[in-house]
Amino acid sequence: MFKRSKVLLTVAASVFGFAMTVSTAVVAEPAKLSDIQSITIGNGAEPSSLDPHLSETTGDFRIQRDIFEGLVIQDDDGGILPGQAESWIISPDYKTYTFNIRDEAVWSNGDKVTATDFVNSWRRLVSPEMASPYGWYVEMTMIRNAADIINGKKAAETLGVKALDEKTLQVKLDRSIPYFLNMLTLAAMSPVHMPSIEQLERDWTQPENIVVNGAYTLQDWVVNERVTLKRNPGYWDNKNTGFDVVNFLPTNGNPELSRYKAGDVQISSGIPIEHYKALQTERPDEITFISTIGTFYYVFNTEVKPFDDVRVRQALSYAVDRDIITQKVLGQGQQPAYTFTPEVVYGFSPPVVDYQQWSQQQRDQKARELLNEAGYNESNPLKVELLYNTNDGNKRQAVVTAQMWKKIGVETTLRNLEWKTLLSTRRQGDFEVMRYTWLADYNEASTMLDVLTTGHGSNDSGYSNPDYDALMKEAKQAPSDEQRNILYAQAEKMLARDMPVLPVFHPVRFFLKAPSIGGYPMNNPQDIVYTKDLFPVNNG
Repeated sequence: MFKRSKVLLTVAASVFGFAMTVSTAVVAEPAKLSDIQSITIGNGAEPSSLDPHLSETTGDFRIQRDIFEGLVIQDDDGGILPGQAESWIISPDYKTYTFNIRDEAVWSNGDKVTATDFVNSWRRLVSPEMASPYGWYVEMTMIRNAADIINGKKAAETLGVKALDEKTLQVKLDRSIPYFLNMLTLAAMSPVHMPSIEQLERDWTQPENIVVNGAYTLQDWVVNERVTLKRNPGYWDNKNTGFDVVNFLPTNGNPELSRYKAGDVQISSGIPIEHYKALQTERPDEITFISTIGTFYYVFNTEVKPFDDVRVRQALSYAVDRDIITQKVLGQGQQPAYTFTPEVVYGFSPPVVDYQQWSQQQRDQKARELLNEAGYNESNPLKVELLYNTNDGNKRQAVVTAQMWKKIGVETTLRNLEWKTLLSTRRQGDFEVMRYTWLADYNEASTMLDVLTTGHGSNDSGYSNPDYDALMKEAKQAPSDEQRNILYAQAEKMLARDMPVLPVFHPVRFFLKAPSIGGYPMNNPQDIVYTKDLFPVNNG
């Protein structure tokens, strides 16, 4: 018995550009497969939706990657593999991409997956009527007319996607994006079954209704208890799917740890900080680390007073001792964040910003001076409400942050909300300072820096700087990676000056994985996991 085959890509020159062809090779590593054919995964929170066009959270996307599949997927190292498209041709100027959808690609009801499915799905995603939380993302891909459609200036039918025939999809971009394929791995770029949506509207995602094209289908969804998936026999690569049944639980923290220890969960969503050291002794081989592209940060609502004053934002940022938080409060490999983009992003070297080079004593002193200039002192202390979603780790960090702010004379009120409620509150702008984490949608610095551009769907700060926007636009037009990253470094310095967000640390993903689970991709910097690639192992 061998581990599942891994698809390898080769590139062949073509008169039209570059043609991707596919070959396969068997990775001949013996594995003792177990008779257990189900897996249970801690997913952190209840999914907000299973509609890829209505979701915006990592937990949602984790489930959707199992039941939906886009044109391309990722390998263990984050490289691009064929998904619903078996091959593609890229024009020399990187502005036209032509995809050949595999004949074996079918929906779970037996319908063929066609180029028109992608055309209609992407039109739905950018439609202003849809108001998708990830509609902005299509604009970032530079697909022709996406920005004008999202802003209501053009009809969705003008989007630069076209079905040349039943199985051939052509995509035209407004500007060259060499990393365009990487952007297509996001769950929101998967096709949805439009006939089901047109007939059933919001009810189309119910287990008895949903039609999918991924390795699994939705068997059951018990709210606040579990989402259960089952193997999709019609999936084009079904023979290599490792588990028959997948359960996603909305668990985290100590309750999840108890279920893991009892054998009810095989992969946890995380590890409670207070149990981390003990688990290093008890279960060292089960603690798993993934270096991820992302940032834990506090976002300022720059549209309400006093956070419209850059001096207030700078003071609060300077007063946060990132070393204490990463080394004492967390202590699991997280890196202090002084820029929004981490250095693990491919080809990116973050600049050293000014306050990064100061001692914490110097930062605190400068913070007091800035607050005094802004009119805050002992007789008129700055009062801040800090919002975070309910989680023991988030609470611990919020408490420590409040103590750090108290040292410079700030009075902090802590407010916590459940995840779904926080998302709603965030969209309404009903906060002063809010905890958030942004994880990369693809491996390139723009996946982080675009978040702070004007009108971005996840720019909760309300920050709008024409100079910053122009810099990011210029970066996308840069003729080389080197020139693009010079501009990205300038953008980071601008953010460090304007401080619309307070970057705290760059996270690592740490969790528990049972020895009975094989195939987990340890080198994917986005921690992209397809459950179909996991398999049961008998270690006895």
